[in-house]
Amino acid sequence: MNKTPLLHLHNGFAFYQGDLRSVSLHRHHAVELVISEGPCEFWNESEPLKQGRVMLLGADIPHRFVGSGLQWFIYVEPESELGLKLTQYLNGQPAVSFPDTLADKLPIAEATSVNELIHLFQQFTGFLLLEKPTPETRSVDNRISSLIDYIKCNIDGPLTLRKLMGVACLSEGRLIHLFKEQVGIPIRRYILWTRLQVSVQRVLQGETLTRAAHSGGFADSAHFSRTFSEMFGIRPSDVLLK
Repeated sequence: MNKTPLLHLHNGFAFYQGDLRSVSLHRHHAVELVISEGPCEFWNESEPLKQGRVMLLGADIPHRFVGSGLQWFIYVEPESELGLKLTQYLNGQPAVSFPDTLADKLPIAEATSVNELIHLFQQFTGFLLLEKPTPETRSVDNRISSLIDYIKCNIDGPLTLRKLMGVACLSEGRLIHLFKEQVGIPIRRYILWTRLQVSVQRVLQGETLTRAAHSGGFADSAHFSRTFSEMFGIRPSDVLLK
């Protein structure tokens, strides 16, 4: 079994494969799903929140993590369509757990590609939300697809809303509404996830944190590290520089 940490970012969610035993008290903006080979626990400062092999944690909840075995952490942007559904599923609770048997039905340790991980992720969320995971077939408005291309080509620099309005030839209100409707995530959050994605890829390709941070449009490595930690609750140096 491969125990090497693995990180993959996509638009609005991220996978992290680890073998964590203890993570100190922290919080992060993403909604978090955990699937674990062994028992694990979420704690607040002094008391357990939930325990089990499959758990869901709300956004911005202070928590500690105690684990065993290989784990998959799935981080979801809380302002995305899926993030909003998962938050609604929590129904005001900081965390929920599921039957351990669910972990056995999701063979995370056998996944060998990003596509397999995404399929397992769809199975999991489909179970939670009582939906069948179906491929996304909705066509994207040409103005939005062109804007996405522009963002990706200019991610290393400032991307003001006024500039994006000009590229898409849309008013501010129409741009914000149409982008969220078409992409499933607010445009400002999409830009942030894209910046993180580019910087992570550059680190994995061997660049220093500073050069990778600049490639993603961050001011410096401290800005990148701070943003990464706020989103995921872990430092990029802990999972990328291994």
